[in-house]
Amino acid sequence: MFEAQLSKLVIQAQKNAPQLLFTGGIMTGIASTVAACRATLKVQDVITEAEKSKAHIAEGVRINKESEGAIQYSSQDRNRDTLVLYIQTAVKFGKLYGPAVVLGVASVAMLTKSHRILNERNAGLAAALTATTTAFEEYRRRIVDEYGEEKDRELRHGKVLVEESVIDKNGKDTGRTKQVPKAAGVSMYARLFDRDNNNWTHASPETNLFFLRCQQNWLNDRLQARGHVFLNEVYDSLGMERTPAGAVVGWIRGEGDNEIDFGVWRDSNMEGTYNFMTGLDDSILLDFNVQGTIWDRI
Repeated sequence: MFEAQLSKLVIQAQKNAPQLLFTGGIMTGIASTVAACRATLKVQDVITEAEKSKAHIAEGVRINKESEGAIQYSSQDRNRDTLVLYIQTAVKFGKLYGPAVVLGVASVAMLTKSHRILNERNAGLAAALTATTTAFEEYRRRIVDEYGEEKDRELRHGKVLVEESVIDKNGKDTGRTKQVPKAAGVSMYARLFDRDNNNWTHASPETNLFFLRCQQNWLNDRLQARGHVFLNEVYDSLGMERTPAGAVVGWIRGEGDNEIDFGVWRDSNMEGTYNFMTGLDDSILLDFNVQGTIWDRI
């Protein structure tokens, strides 16, 4: 029973090692600063004592000269005593500041170890996420090859049945309704472009669509020129708030669709685009075709 509890504590300590090391590093750093301040308060005493000893050496040289060597205090004795004085003073300084230096080194070591563990774990998480993203994209590719893009979109986002009016061949409402399957959701990266956006203009819906088209074209040029674009860069260009996911996912040239698509002009979204362009809707959903994690592949 005791061994099981001990093993659990060890695992928990290893799991929380970065936090423990970081906290210990901060506390040790503070202790190092306090120790250095306390040592500084005693420095003047050491300096005063060293100056007195140095004065005694000088006095011995003066008396030796005045008595014409009667006390036998040669220049060699002076040099030896001066060297001993410097060594003793250095040792005293070492004793004063030694604890502060040791604590400071320990603080740096713990903070460095904490940072290294976090980097290793982040690298492992990135590798796992990349492997999962790759497997998911391969799965989607097989779905598209077998059943087509519409089926892939349906399986990815789910679908719901909505009622729509039945229109005859002359464009008139027959008064009857039918159930039509539509996508139930969008990707986690989707955003609404509406009146709350700073780039929105009240001039005309066509102007807003033109802005979106220009931004999409500019971002695709950036992708081809630089080789990669992060999702947060897309959000920035559209005046939208950044997200943590947007800092690691995006597009890489030559992979996936090899282009950045806002989803506005897709066949599956033509109804929404038409309603937005004609003024029936004052917002439009931008569902970006993000490839996946790219920050560790650049």
